[in-house]
Amino acid sequence: MTKIKKRWAAIIVVGTLLLLFFVIAVISAWEDRIEEQFPKWEDVNPAARTDVDPNVELQFTGIDFDYPYPNGNIYDVVLIKMTFSFPGGGYTQGRDLYVDYFYEDSWHEIYSSCYGMAVATHRHDGTWGFEVPPGLFARDGKYRMFLVGLGYCDIDIMGIEDVNWEDYISQ
Repeated sequence: MTKIKKRWAAIIVVGTLLLLFFVIAVISAWEDRIEEQFPKWEDVNPAARTDVDPNVELQFTGIDFDYPYPNGNIYDVVLIKMTFSFPGGGYTQGRDLYVDYFYEDSWHEIYSSCYGMAVATHRHDGTWGFEVPPGLFARDGKYRMFLVGLGYCDIDIMGIEDVNWEDYISQ
């Protein structure tokens, strides 16, 4: 092989390797986009989160991760303590739930579901569980759950990305 052919062969090999590296980097960056890490990603219109009952207080109390149901489905269950303050009792209802994630100074809807709930408020203070897909809270950050017709509560998740899930699963 002549010197020129060897040089062109080396340039082609190096160019091909650089192109391959670039393609892999772009694909990895695309898959790591935050929008790809949730089942849904929509900007939240603040006007859509105003249907709140002033007589209802919601407080996040925890999450039961990977909760198995008898039908074989597995969910994460968000636990919300509800306190109703209707003088003399009352009645309220919720229709839909939304989970939002705060990112780059704005809220983004990452999950929604219809749950339908009617409560005779003088006897139903307590903690309620709401099913969401497993892994919905796998990213650290600020979340909120909005229950249409009732209100919302903040959910701060910190340190979950540091969990060694293989050790956790083997327990």
